[in-house]
Amino acid sequence: MYACVLVEIDIVKVKNIGDAIMCCCGLFGEKDHALRMVRYGLGMISIVEDYSKRVKRTVNIRVGINSGPLMAGVIGSKTPMLDLFGDTVVCFPL
Repeated sequence: MYACVLVEIDIVKVKNIGDAIMCCCGLFGEKDHALRMVRYGLGMISIVEDYSKRVKRTVNIRVGINSGPLMAGVIGSKTPMLDLFGDTVVCFPL
């Protein structure tokens, strides 16, 4: 479900961390990156609320957004993947 929102708002999923996902935008200097991340978070909250109503059970979601400088790079040779580094990423709550 979240993948549809990612594509719609042009956000990159970086990786899964346990039951969380790390996404990013603005790596190429886009000026509206903060607004897009907020839209993504609100979209995810809406999806979870709709699902919770459909299954008639409480389903919770936690959304955290951080902004600041970071380094991005591709790591690995057999299965290369994008990863993010820096203080902005380290404070990502799990």
